[in-house]
Amino acid sequence: ANKQELFMAMTLRGFELFRAQSRAALDTAGAGQPGLYRFRLFAESYTRFSANHPGYFQAMSQFGSAEIVGSQPGSNEEACTQQLLLTLDEMTEVIVAGQEDGSIRRDVPARELAITGWSTVAKP
Repeated sequence: ANKQELFMAMTLRGFELFRAQSRAALDTAGAGQPGLYRFRLFAESYTRFSANHPGYFQAMSQFGSAEIVGSQPGSNEEACTQQLLLTLDEMTEVIVAGQEDGSIRRDVPARELAITGWSTVAKP
């Protein structure tokens, strides 16, 4: 395997670990909790992941900031892209719920807030 393949495999594993951790954090929220509370759980999970898994976090951050062009179907690169999009979808859903319940401001599109949130966690 070349360096790019190893990087993609590591990045994919990082996304899988993070998504499992963030879903577990969101599962702790009781029914009826406001969207802002759920977003805070997600954000805390992300910050905790960055501190506990700096290698994975760095790979995910580098992948997320890279321009992805022409990934091969079935490749780790395509799988990483899908994991990133699923993560952003989950964040967006939490934000939309908060916008609907009034706990998160509505004047900025939810997807924009999700992308901003994803990109603002500092490297550990």
